[in-house]
Amino acid sequence: MTTKKSIKQYVFATYLIFIVLLMLTGMVLLLSDNQLLIGILKNVCSFAPTFSLLLLFPRLDLGESRKEFFLSLFREKINLPNLLPYTALQIMLFMISVILLKIFNGIEISETLNFSISLLVFAIVSTLTSGATGEEAGWRGFLHSYFVPKYGIIRGSFFIGVIWGFWHAPLWFIAGEYTGLDLVKYIICFLCYIIPTAIIMGFAYEKNKNLMIPMALHFTANFTMAFVNSKFLLDLLLYLAIFYVIAAVVLIKVKGRK
Repeated sequence: MTTKKSIKQYVFATYLIFIVLLMLTGMVLLLSDNQLLIGILKNVCSFAPTFSLLLLFPRLDLGESRKEFFLSLFREKINLPNLLPYTALQIMLFMISVILLKIFNGIEISETLNFSISLLVFAIVSTLTSGATGEEAGWRGFLHSYFVPKYGIIRGSFFIGVIWGFWHAPLWFIAGEYTGLDLVKYIICFLCYIIPTAIIMGFAYEKNKNLMIPMALHFTANFTMAFVNSKFLLDLLLYLAIFYVIAAVVLIKVKGRK
């Protein structure tokens, strides 16, 4: 049986592996300008939760082999009527945020979103080989099985969201896109976006225990953001954070009673 101590070890190892992989990527970036190699290494960094799971597996007391565990994550049949409403919700909240950015900030949709065939292909390949594929075995596949039975779907998903959110912390500082108050605003908006996302994903996954469910939702979140002009990302993230908090609260009110 997985213990609190082994959970702490897993979270610590996941954070540490991520930092080490980022450092290695940074070293390669200093020594090479090969954008394909750098892109591959960036995506490898997102597999830290899975690498940590594989490395610490014997200590996590899951009662089965690595192969059995990973196969079990995809054993249940995917329920599309369960998945599609959540995916539609993500797309709807994204588009509403883009529209409000135009109405209240005066930023045209064509300026907010960069779209081309080449970017579409890049976004699909990059998103399929990064967070959605690399992280979910750890967040929903492993941590969900510990936190949700112990604390319930709402609190359990909230705790996973906090772990998931702060796992991104090195990126907040090394990316160098924001400083001062803008950095503080970005961190708050990011957490207010990702923690409700974790709660929404937790509800979807609890109803249909196939890891493809949270992977698809993770993919949708990252894929839509891939088209956002980085110049307006912070403004858009503010709207997304507000709407995701509202969506999570409504979902809790509706489904939390069942």
